[in-house]
Amino acid sequence: MSYGSSSPGKSTVYGGLIDKEAICEGYARICKYMLDTLGVTNILVVGKATNSSGKTEEHMWNYVKLDDTWYAIDCTFDDPIVIGNGTIGYDVKHKYFLLGSDELFKTHVANKTISDNGKEITLPTLSKVNY
Repeated sequence: MSYGSSSPGKSTVYGGLIDKEAICEGYARICKYMLDTLGVTNILVVGKATNSSGKTEEHMWNYVKLDDTWYAIDCTFDDPIVIGNGTIGYDVKHKYFLLGSDELFKTHVANKTISDNGKEITLPTLSKVNY
């Protein structure tokens, strides 16, 4: 699967798994689908994030609950772009895996509304430290 917006299902589980292409919403929905299948409590989170190029953009990621503590996972940002035959290390592939608020909030800001009419939600409080 790769990041891209040419698939009609780019924001869906189908787009990522069948068309092999998705945007952040598709990545987050696939993560949710897999975690739900495993019985792991998780939610989708919408907001803004600053990518590795320093650009802030609309974004979607996940919060996951492990041992009664919440952490963040950003599968999109952990899908590195490799040019040519290069390789990347384990630390790069899991930079946004099970983050606490001290680390996540350096690059991510969640919205407190979920609809155009401004319905506010209360997000779970993340652990301050990474898992």
